[in-house]
Amino acid sequence: MSVICRNQIDKQFLAFVKGSPEKIQELCDPSTLPSNYEEVLEVYTKEGFRVIALATKPLPEMTYKLAMGVHRNDVESNLTFLGLLIMENKLKKETPGTIENLQKCKVKTVMATGDNVLTAISVARQCNIIDSSRDVWLADIGQPDSQGNPTISWKCTNKELNLNAKSLKQGELPWHYLDEKIEVAVTGKAFKVITDTGKQYPYIINSVVAKAKVFARMGPDDKACLVENIQEIMKESVGMCGDGANDCGALKTADAGISLSEAEASIAAPFTSAV
Repeated sequence: MSVICRNQIDKQFLAFVKGSPEKIQELCDPSTLPSNYEEVLEVYTKEGFRVIALATKPLPEMTYKLAMGVHRNDVESNLTFLGLLIMENKLKKETPGTIENLQKCKVKTVMATGDNVLTAISVARQCNIIDSSRDVWLADIGQPDSQGNPTISWKCTNKELNLNAKSLKQGELPWHYLDEKIEVAVTGKAFKVITDTGKQYPYIINSVVAKAKVFARMGPDDKACLVENIQEIMKESVGMCGDGANDCGALKTADAGISLSEAEASIAAPFTSAV
């Protein structure tokens, strides 16, 4: 998200940009990024903090008229990094008990979030969506293959263990030869690759959807696609709850969509709750 501001003192225009640390890193002038950027980010996200990156850019040629039609790419490029905003979003006291009750009723609970994957895993551990005693294997984007096609890389978040597409046989997944008692998390980019290749290797998408409990950095379309896949592959009824615009598509797609917000998500949801 970006804004263009005019300083009333020197009359200069400035752009201020906020977003995910990964995206802001891409948009910034590399010389303005601290050398330990990724290390610091990992420390906070592993502790379950939500992190937003902030950046700026002077716009010396900008006018009010130009600001009305300027392209985002012209503003959101070659930015100067400002810092990280660290927020603690504590679990509601009712959450762990609610998750436990659902699991006792044999209702599978899955997290689909736009947050950083390490933050999502930390929160999922706190509320017992994933078993804290188990290793978590994360599916993310790997290096492209020799034809330039995207690949999936598997990394254990608790150990220095990595698996790329070359170390896995065609159609093979980490839990095929590792201990079955592992937890699985998937990034939004990896989920898109998995669903795109699902027609060629349907077993992979079927197995990942059945096994994974955390889906992070998911956009609105990704969340809706996840709900559709669970409905189609697992033949299950799906309840979805959400509180923002990113959840609207999934709320509509689910068999029961419950909005926990009085804002935009409530428009899409068959049910709305202020509690």
